[in-house]
Amino acid sequence: MTWHNDAVVKTASLGPAYGLLMSRTAKIASYLIPGLVALITFVVFSPALRNGFVNWDDLENIVENPNFRGFSWSHLRWMFTTLHMGHYQPLSWLTFSFDYQLWGMNPFGYHLTNIILHSANAVVFYLVTLRLLAIALPFSNTAALNLAAGFSALIFAIHPLRVESVAWATERRDVLSGLFLLLTVLSYLKAVVTETNKTGRRRWIAVSAMLYVLSLLSKASGMTLPVVLLVLDVYPLRRLGGGKGRWFGADARRVWLEKLPFFIAATAAGAVAIAAQQKIGGFASMESHDLMDRIAQVSYGITFYVLKTLLPTDLVPLYEFPSDFSLFNWRVILSVIVFLMFSLGLFVARHRWPAGLTCWIVYLLLLAPFLGVAQNGPQLVADRYSYLSCMVWAILLATVLFRLRRLNTFSTILLIGIPLFTVFALSVLTWKQTEIWHDTERLWNHALAVRPSSVAYFHLGRSMAQRGDLAEADKHLRRAAEINPKSDIIQSNLALVLARQGNLAEATKHFHRALEINPKDPATLNNMGITLAQQGRLDEAIQHFQRSLELKPNDVSGHTNMANLLLNRGDVDGATKHLQAAIKIDPADADNHNSLAMISAQRGNLREAATYLRRVVELKPSDAGAANNLAVTLAKQGQLGEAAEHFEAALRIDPNFAEAHAGLARVLAAQQKPEEATRHYKEALRILKAQQRTGGSGDSRQ
Repeated sequence: MTWHNDAVVKTASLGPAYGLLMSRTAKIASYLIPGLVALITFVVFSPALRNGFVNWDDLENIVENPNFRGFSWSHLRWMFTTLHMGHYQPLSWLTFSFDYQLWGMNPFGYHLTNIILHSANAVVFYLVTLRLLAIALPFSNTAALNLAAGFSALIFAIHPLRVESVAWATERRDVLSGLFLLLTVLSYLKAVVTETNKTGRRRWIAVSAMLYVLSLLSKASGMTLPVVLLVLDVYPLRRLGGGKGRWFGADARRVWLEKLPFFIAATAAGAVAIAAQQKIGGFASMESHDLMDRIAQVSYGITFYVLKTLLPTDLVPLYEFPSDFSLFNWRVILSVIVFLMFSLGLFVARHRWPAGLTCWIVYLLLLAPFLGVAQNGPQLVADRYSYLSCMVWAILLATVLFRLRRLNTFSTILLIGIPLFTVFALSVLTWKQTEIWHDTERLWNHALAVRPSSVAYFHLGRSMAQRGDLAEADKHLRRAAEINPKSDIIQSNLALVLARQGNLAEATKHFHRALEINPKDPATLNNMGITLAQQGRLDEAIQHFQRSLELKPNDVSGHTNMANLLLNRGDVDGATKHLQAAIKIDPADADNHNSLAMISAQRGNLREAATYLRRVVELKPSDAGAANNLAVTLAKQGQLGEAAEHFEAALRIDPNFAEAHAGLARVLAAQQKPEEATRHYKEALRILKAQQRTGGSGDSRQ
């Protein structure tokens, strides 16, 4: 770098008093600026506190997932061993568990944690930027460096591209891994810049390596960091390169060896990440996404995030592959030209402006895991992939502003005004983008308005189905299937909606289509079995249930559906076997305990029936019908005292439960308590007559 600064000379010429004043100003700025950065970041993202969970993985990861809700050994084992939905992120699961302890399932707490973590990232990023600027621009005005670092941190933190990582509860892994990654870099800079003795340097390198492991345990997105650190060693640290022996000499070898624990951790994390994606079949095959497609995706992705950084509009949760996407698409050709121009121009200017080439290389390295070389999922690009990679543009902007600060008065006014306007504009855009994530329908309606895709139609259709609007769900899911006819998930969900509408024949066709695409999906096989059973095609239904259970033997739903079908066919023994398997897998399923109780009662084994019903009452303490059924079973065994207690429990839950009044009356009569028995008989008759007058009917709870 050949930039110079005359601030030190000016300060010295004005005397010690001015120097002291500048020192105090810099000290105040060092505390005030990061505090303001954190506060502004929190305020800008505060609309997320009013947001709920959305059906973009939040349901599967949080709402319908009980595995993270505690710190028992079974919970911790799951967190540290699961590859749920293709990710290994035990530390992220731990933070979700803390949220659950504090907030239950209130989305406010989960979003609050995301915003706090992101605000912390803004502060740590400020510290990293400040240290890098101080290294690259030695002998510079400290207060000016603080201001430049603060602006850089704000540009990173409040940019609309950050919204997906912060406002989407599931993407906790981005902000958490980002925090540890930034702390890793900060510790590394502490080790190699300020520590002069070997012991101190080794200690901080060890701290940095441990923080890096924590980042990888949150999400493996920073797996290329060891190479990034080597780039920083070249510039601005100047520990590598620049002359003979500077790459592989004695001092250089120590620099390379320092990276060994980082490379080991990154390799392990990469292997686990690949295994996680392979488990869910996440990687696209070379047949469906060939080499030319991957080259096109890489080229497009490199320039996409640069352009969206400069013009952050029309952001959506998913950018699906265009139907005409190929290496010879005009977007891709333009992207290749931009990439080559950037690379060549920054390489030519590397001696006069090494910061430019350094930032470009670091950007490419941090973005590399997400460019589609190993493609997984339907996305071409994604806003969340910019969380780490686009930090470099904020740092680069800070260096440019710092260099321009010595121009004339008019330029100085612009230098102050433009950053303030930029911060204001980004704040407004980010505030509005955060509100888009308020709920599922607002999110996907926005996506359809900006960039229609099969995924947007699918999720909006699924949301409509969940709230019972089957006609709208049908319409959106059909549109999704038209855009992407090769998605088994879309076909299967459309079939479910058709089945709920009573259109069983068409539902069966779409289930068949889903199974042609993916014949090994247990959920589709299970749902197909239900639909076939509803049409009376019992043999075919059994075949599908059996196939589903072969693929997923621990599926409670599969065992329950098979049991119900076998009961309808009179195969009580077969049904019993599947119900027992179901409650072994999920002992908290009250309905299966109740079904086993009914079977036991029909076989005359009232004691066994009572055992199952006691478990039902434990699991559903507010269910009057369960308490009544247990009471009836106990009364048949002559256990009148306990039967009376459960009849009374049923009536405490539902005082207008006529059958419970009548059952209690019979028990009281058998206990020689005629007055109490008469009172309950009369109450049962009163309730039944009232129900007849209003057109109701008596209780028929099972």
